[in-house]
Amino acid sequence: MTATFVPFDSAAFTGSVSVERTLVIKDATTPQPGKSAVKMGVKFSAKKVEYGSPAIVKVTITGKTAAPKGKIVIRDGKRVIASGTLKVSGKTGVVKVQLPKLKVGTHKLTVSYAGSATTKPYTSLAKTYKVTKAKA
Repeated sequence: MTATFVPFDSAAFTGSVSVERTLVIKDATTPQPGKSAVKMGVKFSAKKVEYGSPAIVKVTITGKTAAPKGKIVIRDGKRVIASGTLKVSGKTGVVKVQLPKLKVGTHKLTVSYAGSATTKPYTSLAKTYKVTKAKA
């Protein structure tokens, strides 16, 4: 882009042309950087349990530049089966959640963190969790 000055009174003023410059205009809807990325760790007390036996899921979320805040949700497919609130120290939040009694069979569990004002959301890959028949 260039700017050109054309004087009204050419006897009193001299016209000129600016050096060419690049102008970048950002759309107001363009997402702005600033939210911290997060890493998530998911650890089961056991990947395979007998029906009725308790199982605990430990979720650790670490922010790259900011501390995570809020809750995590555990889903079996699309169904929410458990949730918990992070206990934060520094840039790391940890929560231990007891899983409910699930039907005998293989379940695909995911853990989701919705993010916060300062951190991005994150959803884990599906983890296989197997419930076997209780021994008689």
